[in-house]
Formats: sequence, structure tokens, C-alpha cells
Amino acid sequence: MNNTNVKLAKSSGFCSGVKNAVEQVFEISNTLKAQGIHQTAVLGNLIHNKLVLSRLDQQNIKTINCANEIIESGIKNVFIRTHGESAATLKKLQEAGLTIYDLTCPYVKKIHEMVRAASQANKIVIVIGDKQHPETIGIIGQIEKTPSFVATTLADLPDIEKQINNLHRKTGQEAQIFVVSQTTFSKADFKKISANLKKVAKTVEIFNTICYTTSVRQNEALEISKNSDVIFVLGDTLSSNTIKLYEICKAHCKNTYLIENTKHLADVLENFKLDGTNLNGVHSTTNRKNTSAKLKIGVVASASTPQSLIDSVLKHLQGKTV
Repeated sequence: MNNTNVKLAKSSGFCSGVKNAVEQVFEISNTLKAQGIHQTAVLGNLIHNKLVLSRLDQQNIKTINCANEIIESGIKNVFIRTHGESAATLKKLQEAGLTIYDLTCPYVKKIHEMVRAASQANKIVIVIGDKQHPETIGIIGQIEKTPSFVATTLADLPDIEKQINNLHRKTGQEAQIFVVSQTTFSKADFKKISANLKKVAKTVEIFNTICYTTSVRQNEALEISKNSDVIFVLGDTLSSNTIKLYEICKAHCKNTYLIENTKHLADVLENFKLDGTNLNGVHSTTNRKNTSAKLKIGVVASASTPQSLIDSVLKHLQGKTV
């Protein structure tokens, strides 16, 4: 593929929180095996990447989605995933006598501390994030004293405002609103939703808790997609941050493809007959008059994408054996 120019986004692959969690789960598991403990479990997906989850399973580190199921299984050592868990779930595991290894991302833990303090101060907490995402569920699960809400889109705001107004009428007290975000949420969506939340009450504190690395990666994805003919987003369809990167790239480069593994990449390349000068008839935009100009291929990898996949994809695109 001599007529291609392949560019990898600078911030690609595991973020520090994911890297630490993956390293720790294998290190701790090996230590326990040396002590004769050969089976452990992660409560839910450690990270949202099937390649990594497969590696865990091969090492007899089971992924179990229900706390009660772990307790009933007899497994005594449990890992908490990077997304975190609710206070009630952690208490249940502790009361069952399990040894807990908490691999919650430090940035997520900070949000847990923030919303607990806000709730203790009688503030209503609103999390801007995906309602079904485990991180969002874990954040909401820290709040015990005051009402809490999740805003995923602007369409959620009228109902939230209505419920807050109802509380105001019941209590006679002016609502104090405390707003945080899921760490991997879209920057653009956070900006729109938070701007509109300012109208919900007189006192609205807004904290942009989108992780720094998420913001950097989204910015890089935006720039690389504006200057590429084809984009390959490496990651998992389970991953929120992968999907956000894909959506950003797709909005600026119509030839954007989400790649989960090297077989998927090979299938895409075969279907589009990448020959170094065009991809399904797509010529380089570098020089529209010169169809032999190098095709610009951008590669973006999410914070939960293992380095092994990134390396394999780059070798494949550069014409080397995977």
C-alpha cells in the first residue's frame, strides 16, 4: 500500500485508568493463584472490550454481572470494574465477606465523592450521561439523601424540570442543583445539556467531569477526521467512548468504519478493495485533479482498545503480515 498515508491519532489505546485496571487484575489474579486461589470474578465487564474480556476468561477470571450470583457462586475474591459500582452493591459484597479489589477509575471515584458531598448538602444531583451506562448507574448509586436524575438528551430536561418544580411546591424550598457528567460523554452534548440546565433552577452548579483524556481524544478525532479520506475507529461496540469517537469521525468523514478486531478490518478492506489509490472509488482529497495522490487513512483508538489491536491494524494497513 505504497500510495497510502496512514496516521494514528496521538492519544490512542488504554488510558491510565484502564491500563492500571488491566495490569492489576492480572497481577492480583496471579498472586492469588500462587496462594492456591484459582478462581476470581469481575462484577460486570472490567472494561468494554471483548478482546480483553476473552483474555480474562482464559485466565479463569470470570465476568459475572450480578452481585448475588457472585456471592452464591462461592467465589471469595471480586474485582470492581473501572466504571465503579453503587454504594449499596459494595456494601452487599462486604457483608457477604468477599475480598474486594476496587479497580474503579480514579476520575470516577472523584465524581463519587463529589455527588455524595452534594447530596449531604441537600443538593439535587443531575448526571449528564447515558442512562444505561454502568458508570452513570454507579454515580447515581452514591446518592442516598436527595433526589437524583440522569439527562442523556435535551428531551429529558422538561420532565426533570417538572419533577424539580413539584419538589419545590411540596417543600417550599428553592432547589439547589448539582450537575456532573459521565467521564466518557460527548463534549458537545454535555455543553448543550448543561447550558439548558441553567434554566431549571436559580442555583445550578455545573461541573464538567468529562475525563481529560476523553476530551483530548475527541478533539483529535475531530481534527484527524477533517483531514482524512478514510477513518478506522478501533474499539468495541460495547464501549461508550468508542461510539462517541466513531460518531465524531463519521460526521466529518463519510468513509468511517468501526473496527473491533483484525478479521473485521480484513473483511472491510476486502469489501472495499483497498489498492493504495482508492477505497471503493474514493480518491484522495489531497489533490482532486490527481487521482494517484496518496490516500489519507486516519486511525483512531479508544481508551479501552488494547495496544495489540492497534499494532496489528497498523501493520496490516502498511502491508505487513499481521
